[in-house]
Amino acid sequence: MERTLTAGRPVLGVCLGAQLIAQVLGARVYPGEKREVGWAPVTLTEDGVDDPMFAGCEPTLTVFHMHGDTYELPPDAHNLARSTLYEQQAFRWGDLVYGLQFHLEFTDTMIGRLASETESRAYIAGAGVDPDRLLAETPGHVRHLADVAQRVFSSFFAQCGL
Repeated sequence: MERTLTAGRPVLGVCLGAQLIAQVLGARVYPGEKREVGWAPVTLTEDGVDDPMFAGCEPTLTVFHMHGDTYELPPDAHNLARSTLYEQQAFRWGDLVYGLQFHLEFTDTMIGRLASETESRAYIAGAGVDPDRLLAETPGHVRHLADVAQRVFSSFFAQCGL
């Protein structure tokens, strides 16, 4: 991964992928004080509002969270988004290396599986979130999430020349 990052190739890491990128770039990755699970907003920072990947996005986005670990901002990286629980939710390093702690790629089917599988239900409940309530809230958010995902991922691919 280090060779890919330093070679100037485009990279987009989501959740654990963002944490791995941060770690390779010299940042500390560590267990957070609290799991961040379910639908919750992230707020774009000033750098995030100005970043081409988030062009056209609202400054506050309701996204899906499913993590217990977090990371420090890597050296020379720009913090692009934060939540009420964690300062680091998205970053850019260089021109084409991005990390997103939150999930834009989740669908209602994926969330349905998470809310029904025993281990995932336990993880969700361990964060203080009712898996059935999470599932009930999903239809109200998932269409907007798909729209945001389309915008953000299309912007990333355009930056990559794809």
